[in-house]
Amino acid sequence: MRDLYIVSDLHLSEGGKSFHEDFTSDAEFISFLAHVHKTSPQATLILNGDIVDFLQITTIDKKHLLATTNEREYGFGTDPEKSAWKLKRAINAHHDLFHALDLFAANGHKVFLIKGNHDPEWHWPLVQKTFLKHQRQGAHNNHILPWCYHENKRIYIEHGSLYDAFNSTRHWLHPVLPNNPHQLVLPFGSMFVR
Repeated sequence: MRDLYIVSDLHLSEGGKSFHEDFTSDAEFISFLAHVHKTSPQATLILNGDIVDFLQITTIDKKHLLATTNEREYGFGTDPEKSAWKLKRAINAHHDLFHALDLFAANGHKVFLIKGNHDPEWHWPLVQKTFLKHQRQGAHNNHILPWCYHENKRIYIEHGSLYDAFNSTRHWLHPVLPNNPHQLVLPFGSMFVR
């Protein structure tokens, strides 16, 4: 049986120089992964939502992607291309952490990623593909789940925002705007972050 580790709410964004960055413990997280690898030959790591804080990545790519007036003020919206660009920004800002996560999976450990209210962009196949492309060595052991993790009718894990009216959306499994299927419905609480 695999040892199970659960981590939530890292809120990775644009790195240490960004006003919006909440996570400054990359070295500690890398050390945690090394410890798990050393002590658990076969581990399962659940990244239980809000791992990447897409809402707090507010830099605009001025060369390749067109930005609306609102996006120039608050950061890119939630369409697939802009969300993938934001993920690349977080990966570049936390390169060593993502590399360690890749090696962790490549060494036979399983990684399951669950979306939260700050990272609903995991819904997009392009965002998932961007992540797995970066996780080259361990891509086969990385799994992005649409909702929850469960096993053997005894373990059930989901991000807690589903039970908070301000931080949940009605259609968690398919959170696209009905009149614009290239944008996501964000929870009301996300407007405070933006």
